[in-house]
Amino acid sequence: MTVFFYTLIFFLPLLVLPLGVSFFETPKVILAELLIELLVLLTLFKAKFNLKFLITFPGFAVSIILFLSIIDLIFLKTETTFFGNAFRLQGIFLLWHLLAFAFISSRTELPKKACLFSLFSLIILALSVYIFGGDINGRAFGTLGEANSLAGAAIFFLPFGLTTPKKWVKFSALILVFLIILASGSRTGALGFLILTIFFGLIYIFKLKLPHAFIVALFISIMSLFLPIYAGGGWYENRAEIWYTSLVAGATSPVLGHGFGNMQSALHQTSLILNNNIQYLVVDSAHNIFLDFWIQGGFLGVLALGLLVIYSIRVFLKRNQTLELMILLGLLITLSFNPVSVSLLVGFWWVLGQGFKKV
Repeated sequence: MTVFFYTLIFFLPLLVLPLGVSFFETPKVILAELLIELLVLLTLFKAKFNLKFLITFPGFAVSIILFLSIIDLIFLKTETTFFGNAFRLQGIFLLWHLLAFAFISSRTELPKKACLFSLFSLIILALSVYIFGGDINGRAFGTLGEANSLAGAAIFFLPFGLTTPKKWVKFSALILVFLIILASGSRTGALGFLILTIFFGLIYIFKLKLPHAFIVALFISIMSLFLPIYAGGGWYENRAEIWYTSLVAGATSPVLGHGFGNMQSALHQTSLILNNNIQYLVVDSAHNIFLDFWIQGGFLGVLALGLLVIYSIRVFLKRNQTLELMILLGLLITLSFNPVSVSLLVGFWWVLGQGFKKV
């Protein structure tokens, strides 16, 4: 099981194979699903599965998401509902795997030597910047195939390096992440880097208590959500317009949503009603994970996700788990502005699962 966890957390972002529509994303999704299925089988074989999880607070929230996904398959099924579109493959099938991975994560410990594995991954990501070059805008995309996802992966690995007592690992991680984000040109990555370093400085330099440091970092993160609205945007990747369209799309089916895997069609239909630029583009994400759940799962979906995040944050604060809190904070920043690679979703549900452990 340990090898599978190492692969999913640290090596999945590095995988590139000539498979499917996307050489970057398709092989990652397929490998993630296969490894999670093997973990499920091993968990059942070792009799580690306990139905008591379903009557816990996080188990209840997970059950809501599962219930919604089953309703979607019965009443809201489209050609993209189960497997998602051909480019991301982020449909109900992947969602079930991620939920299972969160449950398995709640029964496993953080891999040993995580800081060294994360440093190795950062080195490979940095090298991939020069191997794959940049996109038409000159932004590096590395092994993730997309600049913001590359920066997001670097942000995910940063806390492993920062929280280790080994100073050379701290310094190396900071330099590598800075260079990767610089090459990617990702403003979200730069924001995540800034907030995580502030969070780190408040705890380890200014000796602020973890809850107080987290409140400061969380406040900055929430305020940053107004940046796309203030900055506006052009024809492409106008987040303010995408967010507004997403809010309206969710409001047209506020209780159960439009169905997991059906986000692209929901956004397109709403953009036709609003007559905005989204109707001329292929937009398959709300560029915010909570808006994604709002569109796909309605009020129940976004409530369940919000409860899981709040629950895990509470557990991490109570246990004084700085590393897990930094990882979750970094991922929330990344997931609040961009559609992301499956490797980051795996990291997100893994760290949420770490918060499902009994306090």
